[in-house]
Amino acid sequence: MGFRSGAYAKVWSSESISDVNTKCSISISRKDKRTGEYVEDFHGFVSFAGSATANKALRLKKGDRIKLGDVDVKTKQNKDKGVTYYNFFCFSFAPVESGGAQASSSPASPAPVEDGDPDDGHLPF
Repeated sequence: MGFRSGAYAKVWSSESISDVNTKCSISISRKDKRTGEYVEDFHGFVSFAGSATANKALRLKKGDRIKLGDVDVKTKQNKDKGVTYYNFFCFSFAPVESGGAQASSSPASPAPVEDGDPDDGHLPF
């Protein structure tokens, strides 16, 4: 599937470029159904942009897995050299636990909701 929103990626390195930009080396692979082996669809440097995203990406370590959120790709052509440069950006992501589930900072189960009508006897109006 390659570099896209919702893809799962493995982090290989992270480096701070500025307060709003962290450069990470990531790879995205898929399992070949015929051979059972993993095939790499994408490997490259991605700019994690925005202050909150850049700070969060700076804490990533080699081997961490993430799920990409909002992503973008921009191209720049150098007509004199006949070269096209590709720049990959990520504006949001979520860490993934080793079991494949997204890490969550919210409680595992929501607070129970009471059944029935609320008791209005103690309200001042």
